[in-house]
Parts: sequence; structure tokens; C-alpha cells
Amino acid sequence: MSNKYNLYKKITFSSILALIAVAIISFILVCENPSEVDVNNPNILEKPVDLADSPVKFSLEIPQFLPIEDQPKIIGGYEAIRKNLKYPESARKDGIEGVVYVKALIGIDGIPERIELMKGLGNSGCNEAAIEAVSKVKFTPAMQDNKPVRFWFAIPIRFRLPDTEK
Repeated sequence: MSNKYNLYKKITFSSILALIAVAIISFILVCENPSEVDVNNPNILEKPVDLADSPVKFSLEIPQFLPIEDQPKIIGGYEAIRKNLKYPESARKDGIEGVVYVKALIGIDGIPERIELMKGLGNSGCNEAAIEAVSKVKFTPAMQDNKPVRFWFAIPIRFRLPDTEK
């Protein structure tokens, strides 16, 4: 039993030594034959790398739905958006009313980084007016583990003509 155990230890030790030797030799070979990329060449960035064909997929997107401790809040509430909202004259003349839904990526500083239309009111100009109004307000950032984080925030914006009772 003791001989088998000693033989096992010797084989294990020999295997580990062989792996270390292979790693060292590989490192030496790589260092002796550096790649032929000249990092001082200003034209190195002429051809962009296309990651679309890469088997590894990268995503810089913020997930649309993320569990969060504290959602962003509009500083000044919806009144702040209303103050910046301009009802498009063409929509006013055509009697267009309804709700535009936008989503805003709120940065860690509380400023909207990107605003996208979720559901709009056609070509009435209301979509653009809603995006413009949201871009002018500031938010308290979302918080996770007592740290501000980037977060998508959905915002409904109602367009209603003043002489309409609803």
C-alpha cells in the first residue's frame, strides 16, 4: 500500500513539474517572438475591429429591467417636466391628445444619458416634445448598495388640450 502511495505521489509531482516546464517554455517562446504589431505606428487604428463575427459577444447595454433598491426620481416631480413641455402647434391645431411613453437612461449623476421613444403619438411632434422636455430635467440617480447606478426609467407624458374635459 505504501509503495502504491509513493508511486502516486511521484507521478503527481512529475506531472506538476511537466506542466510548469511547459508553461515556462511557452512564456519564453512568446516573449522571443512578439507579434508583428507596431504600437508606435499611427495607422494601427485605420482598420476597425469588427466584433460582430466574434464568438464572444460584448454588451455595453444596461438591462431594461434590473432589481434596484431605489429608482430614480424626477427632481421637482412631473411638474418639472410639464414646465419644459411645449405642446406642438400642429398637434394643438389638429386636436391631438394622448400619452407619449419615453424611457431615459439615467446616469449616476442624475442626468439623462439617452432618451428613447417607447410609444408615441405618430408624426404629431409630441414625441419630440416629450423627449426634449425629459432631456431638460434632472433626476436623483437610482441606488444599489448605497451607490448610484445607471438605470432605465420609463416616463409617461400626457398631452391634453386645456379646453378638453377628461
